[in-house]
Amino acid sequence: LEADWAALQSQPAVAALLSRHGLGIEAYRWAYATVKSRAAEVGMGDEKKRLLAPRFDMFNHSTAVAPGSSHGYDEARQQLVVVAAAPYGAGEQAFISYGGASNGSLLLGGGFALRRNRFDAVEVTLTAKCDARRWLLLMMLAPEAPPPSQEEPPNFEYLQAPDQEQLRDGPKPFVTRHLLTAANPLPPALLAYVRAERLSDVELEAYEKKAKAAGTPLWEALRSPAPLDAALDLAALAALRRVLADKLDAYPTTAEQDEAFLDKAEPDA
Repeated sequence: LEADWAALQSQPAVAALLSRHGLGIEAYRWAYATVKSRAAEVGMGDEKKRLLAPRFDMFNHSTAVAPGSSHGYDEARQQLVVVAAAPYGAGEQAFISYGGASNGSLLLGGGFALRRNRFDAVEVTLTAKCDARRWLLLMMLAPEAPPPSQEEPPNFEYLQAPDQEQLRDGPKPFVTRHLLTAANPLPPALLAYVRAERLSDVELEAYEKKAKAAGTPLWEALRSPAPLDAALDLAALAALRRVLADKLDAYPTTAEQDEAFLDKAEPDA
């Protein structure tokens, strides 16, 4: 938030507007938290947008409600519409779905966590060096998009993918996000990207020749769950282990401390 605020202050017209209305960083924090915790993300045409709707933010979240089934934007009426996800009785609390959100997302965005959350996941962000030679490989390593009806959130997302025009100035970061769950702790796409990141230019050329001789695209070989090469897989898994160890060390509390805190919290917190 401090970086965002500094970016706003660096724009003279924006800084003058904020000053004229007496708005400082504390007001910005309040506004950011309000939008982050109260807005509804809905599809509007081909885009996803966040809407603030009075009283809508009073609905609580339940993982029993399928993501995307409880509310949406009605183009004809130009309104945010909520539908009953179950045959609720008079006086019974109605729930909506905040989407396939992990406990980390719920805690940061809504200020609560669930003891049993079927969407709980650990997020891993990978950054690889991308040049013109590796661009197609890194693009093709992505898994196929899940069907729209699938309730589970996608476990893969491009965060930063340069195009070929941008690569004319030299290598650029290629950033992907992966979700690790108890049911799928090592998604094939994650393993594939770590394998690709560990390949030197010489090794890449050698693997390209092997794949061509076998009549298989290199990206398909890298996505295979079967061991590709003992040395490569050991290097890839060791690198991934370091990434996960760093994430674990960054947590301010242990899992046991979190469980103890949840035991003291309200039953529905």
